[in-house]
This record gives sequence, C-alpha cells and structure tokens, in this order.
Amino acid sequence: MQPTIQMERQYPLVAMFEITKDLFGTGTTITVGHLPGGAVIKSGFVEVVEGFDTSALSFSAGTALTVANVTAGATGRTNGTSPGVAASTTDVTVTRSATTDATGKAYLAIEYIIPNRQHEVQP
Repeated sequence: MQPTIQMERQYPLVAMFEITKDLFGTGTTITVGHLPGGAVIKSGFVEVVEGFDTSALSFSAGTALTVANVTAGATGRTNGTSPGVAASTTDVTVTRSATTDATGKAYLAIEYIIPNRQHEVQP
C-alpha cells in the first residue's frame, strides 16, 4: 500500500533576530531580517535581556505581526499581537523612540509555517 503524504503536516519554523544598540547607529528604524512571502505567522515575542536607554521599542513584520511599545529599559518578555500572513517578502523592522543608546540587547523570535511545505520525515 502506497503511503499517503499529508501536505498540512509540518513543524513550525522560528526566525530569531538579535537586536543590539550597535545595530542602530544614529537612526531610529532598522531592518533586521526578512520572512518568506506567504509565511503564516503563528506567534512572536521580544525578550529584552539588557535594558536599552530608549524608553520604547516596536517590532513588526509588515502587517503580519506587531510587538509594539516594548518597555526597553527593563528586561523581560513581551508577546506579539495580530499574527497573520506575510505578504511577498516581508521585512522585519525595529523602531526605537530615541537616537542613542549606551546599552541594550534584545531577541525577537517569530514562529511561522510555510503553506504546502511538508515534513521531511513523513513515510
């Protein structure tokens, strides 16, 4: 009997971005990476591990995910809102509320799947 391959059966992928004060230079918005077009975003979060001098950080993956008004001066986790589908190639951006920081480090994690991608170990 021929095995049946299930196209919807897959594990999620995770895009992880490290954000440090040095990435910004003197600007307020940077692009830290990209998500593939059509990616279905399941969830996302920001983990601040070293407080920034900036009062707030906002993260986005186009309109498919937003993590807004992260308290940048304190360590901790903030979950994203509005998970959705990424348009063509989607830039992942970070915006800060000031133009300089003496310290700061955070991680942005985005969990997503790509439709019609199958699990590699299906029978």
